[in-house]
Amino acid sequence: MNANELVRMLSDSEFLQRHEDNSLEKLVEKHPYFFIAHALLAKKNSLEQKHSKQSLYAAALLAGNREMLYHFMKEELVAKKSFEKSKEEVVVHSK
Repeated sequence: MNANELVRMLSDSEFLQRHEDNSLEKLVEKHPYFFIAHALLAKKNSLEQKHSKQSLYAAALLAGNREMLYHFMKEELVAKKSFEKSKEEVVVHSK
């Protein structure tokens, strides 16, 4: 895993879901204090609806700002809801 993949995972949830599980887990094992790896693993588990909260707890312990972690974890849901809401508000008038 390289830096470009990490940056892409931070901005693209679909890429994060497609990425292999074990590479993030290996990164967390190799660098246990690397917050971004823990946060990405927690988000991936959340997106895949895994029931283990261990990765979220580890990310919360390392987070300097838990509010930022909360927004990072909820980012996709908020984006989907705002898109759906804006889609409903669009009214097209035909003549």
